[in-house]
Amino acid sequence: MNEHRGEVDVRLGGASYVLRYDANALVLLEHESGITVTQLATAGETALNGVIGIKFIRAALYAGLKGSNQRLTIERVGEMIDLMQLGYYSQQVAKALALAMGGPGGNADAPGPESASPGAGTGNGSGGPG
Repeated sequence: MNEHRGEVDVRLGGASYVLRYDANALVLLEHESGITVTQLATAGETALNGVIGIKFIRAALYAGLKGSNQRLTIERVGEMIDLMQLGYYSQQVAKALALAMGGPGGNADAPGPESASPGAGTGNGSGGPG
């Protein structure tokens, strides 16, 4: 596990996995849960701890695990979920999402696009006027 990369350990179905949300995982989470990343960021961790249901937890675990487990299906994640551990899963998902979005415990100090050097990303390869 590497928290600097947004990775969080999660125990699921008797095994340990790494939960991580990159852009693809967040798109998959939006698709599977029907909740946008903007809504998640606005709701914050409080929403995950008690308001979000099992559909969201299953979708969040699936999306966060899929990047490193391409053969994984959402149905398989559902089979591995221990219903007595929903609070634990919510905490791990909230932690991984916070790391991904730069929230508490996240990577808020990482340089954003506004700190890029002049000419960076112009596409002409020279960094200067095209």
